[in-house]
Amino acid sequence: MQTTKWGPSGWNLFHNVALKYDPQNSALYKQFYESFKYLLPCKYCRESYTLFLKEKPIQKFLVSSERLFYWTYLMHNKVNDKLRKQGFLKTENPSYATIKKFYDIGCYNKCTYIDYVTFIGCVVFNYGSIGSTKDCPSQCTQTAYKIFFKHLNMIFPKEHPITPETKILDNNCNLVVWYYTTILNREKINNQQLFDKYINYFVNMRATCSTKTSCRVKL
Repeated sequence: MQTTKWGPSGWNLFHNVALKYDPQNSALYKQFYESFKYLLPCKYCRESYTLFLKEKPIQKFLVSSERLFYWTYLMHNKVNDKLRKQGFLKTENPSYATIKKFYDIGCYNKCTYIDYVTFIGCVVFNYGSIGSTKDCPSQCTQTAYKIFFKHLNMIFPKEHPITPETKILDNNCNLVVWYYTTILNREKINNQQLFDKYINYFVNMRATCSTKTSCRVKL
């Protein structure tokens, strides 16, 4: 799916989760960030993220929220460096102080769950074979999605109080319908016409990743 569509929403979630970090739950946070290598809605992003995790292991950054946020900054820079080499990015990486100030003051206190819906919706819609009622994703992918939603429950208990049951993760259609009827229903869009509009919205985000070296679309 087109990274320019879900990227900003995903980065907001990626950085802001680190600001909520509690060292007492280090194992869950580690699992949460590692789950991204299975659920990012772009196969090239998943491959790169897996490589970046090996180059910059998260374990030694789990000592504090400050260190974990710094790790998210380093990971973001790795992605930017890759995009710059591919010709998709012209600007230099912002300083750590600039990013930290933005999220501490300009973003963290303003962002709500709804700011992450585009990314989460893409993650949901990209689960398994799109539109399938039979194709069951691998056990690793199912586990990653369970971890992802479990963590959302912990950091957004009021906005995202539920986790999909195992049977919901049997296929793409089950998960898409579950997400729409349980999460987006709170936004009062629970009717067939708007459901179709919701599906078309994410269909239009799809990129032909199978024929390119990147899911990013040049502007």
